[in-house]
Amino acid sequence: GILWYIKVYYGIYGKFEKLECAQYLSDSRLSHKEVRLLFKLRTRMYQVKSNFKNQYNFNLSCVLCRSAVCDQQHLLSCKVIQGLVPEAKVTKVKYQHLFGSIDQMVPAAKLFMKITQQREELLQILENKHRGGQ
Repeated sequence: GILWYIKVYYGIYGKFEKLECAQYLSDSRLSHKEVRLLFKLRTRMYQVKSNFKNQYNFNLSCVLCRSAVCDQQHLLSCKVIQGLVPEAKVTKVKYQHLFGSIDQMVPAAKLFMKITQQREELLQILENKHRGGQ
């Protein structure tokens, strides 16, 4: 498979010690959904405007609070989201924890899961209102 190819390639063309999966991908404290969310956030593939600038014609403002650029970091500080997920307002979790140790990633993943669930529900409501012309 692909792992064999990578091992052979790096064995021939570069210094390569050991290929390992990122620890968060197999940590038992994280659900499958949390692992997928962490992967999207860490690779900046989560659906926020700043990750897909061209799709939004460079209109990057948050549709919820309308006071900041909608990027992944903003998810922790958006006032609308903080109203829906109160722990986002008082948490010690920082955006950088998504890229830190596994002990930092676990609480970050759990908080971001709550935040993204609430955000996606609210965005769906707004989309339905927009479609309905209300």
